[in-house]
Amino acid sequence: MVLHGACDPLAVPRPLGPLIDAARDVDPAAAQRLGAGISRVEAFAIAQSLIDRTYSAGRTTVFVIEYLHWADDATLDLLTFLGRRVLHVATLLLGELPR
Repeated sequence: MVLHGACDPLAVPRPLGPLIDAARDVDPAAAQRLGAGISRVEAFAIAQSLIDRTYSAGRTTVFVIEYLHWADDATLDLLTFLGRRVLHVATLLLGELPR
């Protein structure tokens, strides 16, 4: 399963934008809750469910996040959170920075 999200070059970055993008493809209700502004604990629980085979039916998950140089603080925290957990699940976490 491939999840995709991007950070946007906005004056005020969209908190957890890449997570909202990724959730929209597999769990629109979760994406809507994220967009409405839930707690960081709840948001990170949704992120963990995206990488822990909850949605992938046992397949490997690839989570691609584009334009990390435009990431907000919440997205950077999310990367730290997922990075500490990705070793225990069949997930590849990819982040793109400009050349």
